[in-house]
Amino acid sequence: MDTQRAKTIVNLKGDMPLVRDLAFGIWGDDCIFDADGDASSSEDVHWRRLYICPRRRDETSGRARSDESQRFELAPVAGKEEQLLVSAADAGLLKQVLTFLADHGTIQRTD
Repeated sequence: MDTQRAKTIVNLKGDMPLVRDLAFGIWGDDCIFDADGDASSSEDVHWRRLYICPRRRDETSGRARSDESQRFELAPVAGKEEQLLVSAADAGLLKQVLTFLADHGTIQRTD
């Protein structure tokens, strides 16, 4: 992971959101996104690892490409089953992700 990224460790208190609900909550209901992680299906709420970023249309080629400037990641903390490391491209995106997870009931509020 890049050391320049904004990151924090949070305590879990509930199920994870559906991956698509997290993406839609951060980037809007019509977003297209790339994701990789340990969810066993699109309906899984027990995942703990996720790498996700939106796809944006390249005006030159017309192709959708991953927008790494909006990437965020969630990963379990080694040896601490009820904690997640959350990292994002910047502090503003990190705050958006934490607010969504707190509002969803996944994590304890951090503010």
